Amino acid sequence: MDLNKSGNYMSQNLFDKIKENKRERYLDLYENEITLKKAKFSSMESLVENKVILGNKTASNYLIKPVHKTLAKIEVINPQSIDPSETTELHTIDQKVDKLAKRLNLSARLRPLNYFGELDKFITLHGKYNPIFKYKWPEEQKLLQTREEIAKLTAQLHILKSPFAQIFLKKLEELELRRNLILAYSQQDFDTISLYNKKLFGEFDDGLLKIAKSKVLDRQEFGIKKGVLGKSLKLSEIEKIIEKYLIEKKIYGVDIVFSYDTLSRISLIMGKQIKISISKSAVFKEESLRATLAHEVDTHLVRYLNGIKS
Repeated sequence: MDLNKSGNYMSQNLFDKIKENKRERYLDLYENEITLKKAKFSSMESLVENKVILGNKTASNYLIKPVHKTLAKIEVINPQSIDPSETTELHTIDQKVDKLAKRLNLSARLRPLNYFGELDKFITLHGKYNPIFKYKWPEEQKLLQTREEIAKLTAQLHILKSPFAQIFLKKLEELELRRNLILAYSQQDFDTISLYNKKLFGEFDDGLLKIAKSKVLDRQEFGIKKGVLGKSLKLSEIEKIIEKYLIEKKIYGVDIVFSYDTLSRISLIMGKQIKISISKSAVFKEESLRATLAHEVDTHLVRYLNGIKS
């Protein structure tokens, strides 16, 4: 393949064979599923026997994926940074550090278990509700075990001669800070939370932290009454409420589908046929469903339909 050439070329011997035989021929490309039909080729005497070159005009119609090893050796790491005798050991350490990083992933650890339920309450009550999130924290024993693993790897790296080991040492320092932050959150130790947040992410507004702390400690639910969100709905009831809501908004021709595959509880699919996809595993209460529809339909769907009209 040569993208600098416009046309397609083949060696003289191949060109002569095709010229002798007038039958229609297909070019079955090596190591992929593409078959070129009626591709035009010119001869090129300088090409070695049985060689074919695809030019830009033909190749531009396809996604080009390299399938052969390059002759050029690409060095990502400076060889001087790694002692050859320590390569295998550093590779093993790299794998262990990667596992620890996944275990101490802050985004996963700090995501509330009841996020969607609290979001429903917040929307339903027009922001006059302070969400109270619940988390699943790792056991302190497991966090202690993680600290021991970090300490063991740190001691192992200090013995190595390779300058590259310093990168892993810095990463392990960061992971220990993450571990301490997760532990502080699980213990609701606000002073320690503040300390390790600053070490990881820098300074922040202490005034905002004070407000957040008071919100967490104040468990009053701003007038939430038991049962305010209504009863849990069956799939048939969910469908009827959505149909009625769409009619009220004078929106017609929208399909309502239920699926176990959808990742969101409710999502809009825009296209030739507009669909509202509902997760069969989702739990909706009457008022929370109406609040969700107010966001999805009134904001996204109405805006989309207005865009089509304009």
